[in-house]
Amino acid sequence: MGIISGSETVKSYINANLVKVATDDSGWNALYLNKIDNQYWVLTYPRSEVHGGGHLELQKITELSAKRKFCF
Repeated sequence: MGIISGSETVKSYINANLVKVATDDSGWNALYLNKIDNQYWVLTYPRSEVHGGGHLELQKITELSAKRKFCF
C-alpha cells in the first residue's frame, strides 16, 4: 500500500496512524510519520485546480525524499 486516496479514507488513516511532522513552503503539502513502522507519508492535493484542492491523497515516501522535500 503506497498510495491512499479519497478524502474520508485519508483522514481516517491519518487520525488512526500518523503524526504531522512538517508542512512545505506552499502550505498545501504535509509530511506525516507513522511512528509504529517509521514510514513517511506526504499528504497532497493532486487535483489542486478543483475548488478546495480536490480529493486528498497520501503517498508513502522514503526518509531521504522526505528530508529533501521538507528540508529537515
